[in-house]
Amino acid sequence: MDEKETGLNERELEEILEMARDAAEKARSMCEVITENSKKWRERAERIAASEIGWLK
Repeated sequence: MDEKETGLNERELEEILEMARDAAEKARSMCEVITENSKKWRERAERIAASEIGWLK
């Protein structure tokens, strides 16, 4: 694509690409945090369930 097609020059396109890369990296990082938190909550739920089962016996 050239400037005539987009109305943007190369520098502006590079800035947009850099912003997109930054946004993708932030999203990846957030997904990692969410995944880690999910693992912790699952482990906690498993411990609670195991202790409740122990009380039922």
